[in-house]
Amino acid sequence: MENTTEEYLEAIFKQNHEENRATTASIASFFGITYQSAREKIKNLKKNGYAESEKEFIILTKAGEKRAKDVIRKHRLSEIFLTQTLGLPWDEVHEEACLFEHVLSDKVA
Repeated sequence: MENTTEEYLEAIFKQNHEENRATTASIASFFGITYQSAREKIKNLKKNGYAESEKEFIILTKAGEKRAKDVIRKHRLSEIFLTQTLGLPWDEVHEEACLFEHVLSDKVA
């Protein structure tokens, strides 16, 4: 499965806030991909204005952080919808919410 820009932004955001700092190696490990593949994706994030490097660390720009927060919010809203409205058990909603978070419009969120 190809990882989307939003998934990378979400992973970098979470690593920077939960594990102190994101690195290319930590992102590669998180997604189970090669260092080179992660480096290429991060290079694209930088080119598109979503990320920057600070020494060996990856930090998100304001645009990258905003997009990451939007994805995380949509994921959480999706989990609530799946459990409270559709009645799915909490331990089964994470994977489904991962799918919803990328297609949920800002208007619906």
